[in-house]
Amino acid sequence: MFHYTALDVDGTNVVSVDDSGRITANSAGTAVVLVTYDAMYVTDCGWDINKNKTFGAIWPENTGVVVVEVGENAANGPDANMTINNGDRKVAGNKLDAEADVLYYTGDDGCQYTFRPAAGSTVTLLRPTLTETAMTYTGGFGTDGVTTKGGDVTLTLTEGKNIVKISKDGADTYQVITVKKAGVVITNKTDPTRDILPGDTVTVQLTGVYHPANTMANLYSLYAYVSYTDPGSGDTVTGDKYFYQRHLFDRADGDSCRTVEVKIPADWDADEPYVLTNGVLSFYGNCKDIGSHRNSLPNLSISVPHSYSSFKLGALPDITIPVVKPNTADVTFSVKDDSGNAVNSCTIQLTNSSNDTVTINATAASATRTLASGKWSYVVTKEGYLPAKGTLTVVGGEDQAVNVELPLVTAIQVKTLPKKTVYTEGDTLNTAGLVVQAVTKNGASTLSADQYTLSPTLLKTVGQQAITVTFGQLTTTFEVTVREDIVTLETTLEDGITQRNSRMTFDVFAKDGDGNKLPASEVTVLLNGDPVSVNWDDDTKTSYTLHFTKEGVNTVVVKAHKASVTYTITYVKAEPGDVVGKAVFTVEALSLGGGYIIEPCYVDIIEGENAAQALARLLEERGFTYSNTGSLESGFYLSHIQGDALAGIDPTGDSIPQALREKLEEKNFDIQTRTDETSLGEFDYTSASGWMYCLKNVFPNVGFADSYLSEGDVVRVQFTVAYGSDIGGGFAMGSGDSAGYFDMANKDALTRRVAAINAEIEANPYYLEQNCLTKAYDAAMDVLTTLYVSQADVDAALADLPDPPVGHQLTAVEKVPATCETAGVEAYWKCSVCGKLFSDAEGKTETTLEKLAIPATGHAYGAPVWKWNDDFTASATFTCGNDTSHVENVTAEVTSAVTTPAACETDGVRTYTAKVTFDGKDYTDTKTEVIPATDHAYGEPVWKWNDDFKATATFTCTNDATHVENVTAEVTSAVTTPAACETTGVRTYTAKVTFDGKDYTDTKTEVIPATGHAYGAPVWKWNDDFTASATFTCGNDTSHVKNVTAEVTSAVTTPAACETTGVRTYTAKVTFEDKEYTSSKTEVIPAKSHDTELVGAKDATCTEDGYTGNEVCKVCQTVVKQGEVIPALGHDYKDGKCSRCGAEEPTTPVEPGKPTTGDSSTLVLWLALLAISGMAVTVIPSRKKRSR
Repeated sequence: MFHYTALDVDGTNVVSVDDSGRITANSAGTAVVLVTYDAMYVTDCGWDINKNKTFGAIWPENTGVVVVEVGENAANGPDANMTINNGDRKVAGNKLDAEADVLYYTGDDGCQYTFRPAAGSTVTLLRPTLTETAMTYTGGFGTDGVTTKGGDVTLTLTEGKNIVKISKDGADTYQVITVKKAGVVITNKTDPTRDILPGDTVTVQLTGVYHPANTMANLYSLYAYVSYTDPGSGDTVTGDKYFYQRHLFDRADGDSCRTVEVKIPADWDADEPYVLTNGVLSFYGNCKDIGSHRNSLPNLSISVPHSYSSFKLGALPDITIPVVKPNTADVTFSVKDDSGNAVNSCTIQLTNSSNDTVTINATAASATRTLASGKWSYVVTKEGYLPAKGTLTVVGGEDQAVNVELPLVTAIQVKTLPKKTVYTEGDTLNTAGLVVQAVTKNGASTLSADQYTLSPTLLKTVGQQAITVTFGQLTTTFEVTVREDIVTLETTLEDGITQRNSRMTFDVFAKDGDGNKLPASEVTVLLNGDPVSVNWDDDTKTSYTLHFTKEGVNTVVVKAHKASVTYTITYVKAEPGDVVGKAVFTVEALSLGGGYIIEPCYVDIIEGENAAQALARLLEERGFTYSNTGSLESGFYLSHIQGDALAGIDPTGDSIPQALREKLEEKNFDIQTRTDETSLGEFDYTSASGWMYCLKNVFPNVGFADSYLSEGDVVRVQFTVAYGSDIGGGFAMGSGDSAGYFDMANKDALTRRVAAINAEIEANPYYLEQNCLTKAYDAAMDVLTTLYVSQADVDAALADLPDPPVGHQLTAVEKVPATCETAGVEAYWKCSVCGKLFSDAEGKTETTLEKLAIPATGHAYGAPVWKWNDDFTASATFTCGNDTSHVENVTAEVTSAVTTPAACETDGVRTYTAKVTFDGKDYTDTKTEVIPATDHAYGEPVWKWNDDFKATATFTCTNDATHVENVTAEVTSAVTTPAACETTGVRTYTAKVTFDGKDYTDTKTEVIPATGHAYGAPVWKWNDDFTASATFTCGNDTSHVKNVTAEVTSAVTTPAACETTGVRTYTAKVTFEDKEYTSSKTEVIPAKSHDTELVGAKDATCTEDGYTGNEVCKVCQTVVKQGEVIPALGHDYKDGKCSRCGAEEPTTPVEPGKPTTGDSSTLVLWLALLAISGMAVTVIPSRKKRSR
């Protein structure tokens, strides 16, 4: 079913189209009729998919388009002159056929078509609008996409049916142009994997190109193929011609019809584009002239003529084949030694920037290889020679030669021994630091490790081992020392024990002769000959678990290298749930200064249980709860312990031992307050905190659930704030370097002993007192709860807790009688262990020193004996009448008074009185001293100066003011401060007397008036900006300088002219000390140059000359520049008149005639065709059947 849509382009309701396709003219104007048709309609036949739907049979861009113009002047449009190809076998001849001549393009810029319409024509364009389902037109004709130059019009067309309107003198001609976008696939047939080079064969395939004249009964039976001009050969190249399968062109299996093949000439310059041009669709076969289907229905009685020569339709886009320059060249390597002799049979290894490698195994002194363009590095090697290295740049098409010199090696030598020259038997040679040199004609050079071999590398012989270095056929040697393989093995196993638990966890410490831990792979553990697998391995130890199944004697062998240790363990089988022994447990917060959470105690070991299960029982028995990850059976990790007893541990962290606190700060740990006082666990206090445990004084590298306990094992569950490094267990976190911040003592034996005592105390609260253990027990607890304590202190505390206890160790102490001052003590017996006192030798009656004390007798002192010293200090000595050895010396308090005063010429008396107080009683004694006559005591004199600067000194005795002496002084004077310009001076007078053999002096000053300044004429200073200053200097003192800024005025003393300079004079003036001073300076005024104006200028006309004018100075009237004559312009005729002056042109050309070419169809012809056919197909200049 056909569908018709009429679109008005110019006018309203120009035409209408009925369902049969008949067009009726309604009013003057221009309209576009769009024609589509349906290919399939799906009825309601019980199939729900797409029922009652219609499907179109053509692509939107192939919609039929008819332009209809209605009006008196409809058939009188100008010639379009749109031609294409030679017009063979086409009704329209060489004129563009809207349906058959499809224009193809590539890219996104559309298709360009150039033509020359009738002179004086105007061209406008209406381009289609395409969607996925329809093609339509919006707006009207315009100049967008139209370019005119020199009479030629170039159209830029878009995909679909473009309508071109050519207008002249009120009449229009319309042309529909079909445009399609094509795709291009270019393939290098010579080598599809690389770029196209000169000499390659290339295929070019078009996609999206269709057959414009498909088979039509009694009209067309043609096969189609693409055709291009090859620029390399100048020949026409075409796609395949399928004579008997003409329908293949539009199908995928007809790709060869749309494909051309060209061979790029080997000498083609890749800088020149390789462009296929003159592309057309070529046809061959049987047909009437293309376009015949639009004239009438085919006459089946008329045979279709053969097309004996191909003809062309439409136009294909030019295609540029990307030809690049050759990217390879031949490189010839020539190899000689350092004496110029040819070297045969070498290997050349080449590598480019893309890490592509090429290996040349040359059999002669030269070798040639083709290499890709770019930078290459090469290494040339041959046994017995030093390698040669270099780089080269390969330029495509440019062969080159490379000369290589290989130095011949005549000897090798060891320049530097390896850093490691001492080994243990079985070690592998370490070549770090080894420097081997090759000796050549030009000296020695260092060889890389891959250029020589060493033998042996596995060192098995103890003693001095020679190592042979080999380079080609050359050798040299050096020696290393190989020590015997000495291994130390320590374990936490005990030999000869009886084991009732079926599982036992233990650790192995295996070290080489240098103290380095051996890896687990070098240690073997056998239980009764069967290997025991590793639990875990860290930087310090390796842990294992023994699983006993054999009752009786079991043999455990631990081996590493040549070392071996054997243990015998007797296994007594127990039933699951049986108690098979006791272990000692503690729960400690020593790192927090919190002591024990659970003191040392016994915990039953139950057959089948692991350490996690034993710990869980202990915590529950002691009233604690806990949280964990994993389970008691596997992967148990104790994350928190909860209980009210934890509230006693300082939550702030202030109780952390000071040494540890300092270490935490050094390690940048931030101490935080514990938020839950009844819980303690991971991330409390620090980010590295949590619970760890040590077993047999070793921090295991496995969890609780993987440890199995044996009789007497000590398990210390400890809180850490630093991943174990604070408690000696850092290595358990995987690094031996962090085993501990401080040395940690082994407390297992002391912990085990305290656990035994605690068990006794639980049974008998008086056990400590009865066995004289209280002091030692308290001391032991202090040692155990101190985080950092020495091993000596631990061992001493253990020694003070013997097992069994020895009881009191009594020693008799004799009676001490009482004395005057001290009490006595009755006889008693003292325990050397606990320090307690007993009043009987059997130690049954405990006593104290207070109860045994005898009171002191007291002293019997009489009158003292006095002693006076030369300095009139005194003391009194009291002697006890009961014991003359008891003597008390008391220092007296001595006072004195002048009882007879001394005068200047007579003696006096001083009396001293000594007093002591002893046993509540005062005792005194006296002594006298002669006071000598005082003599006179003259002090400093009183001076008197007269107005004439004469002076006297008066001396008065301090002992007797009536004794006075007056002495006349000798006076001298000197200028001590000279007078200056602005300041006064000083003259100083000095008076001197001698009295009683001593000199006395006094001074007095006199002012000297200032001298005043003596300024002369100033020194002038002129600045670049014509400011000035005057400097005055004092004649009396040159340091006195006055700078005065001048007031400057200026005047033009010689004016400047146009060509001569002038003078400006500056005058500076200052006033100083009421006197005026002046100075002057001149400045050159530049010549002004001429200030010109244009005089006598005149424009040229068509017939008269003009003049540019003279440049004349407005100041001095000098002609600075002479003007020039401007020639007359002459007439510029356009359209018969001068464009400048309007003068008539003498003659006017005759308008050229209008050409009459082309196939112009009128509306009447179209209407007639429609009437004859009764089908819309006969009036559509372009239609294409195509299935989606």
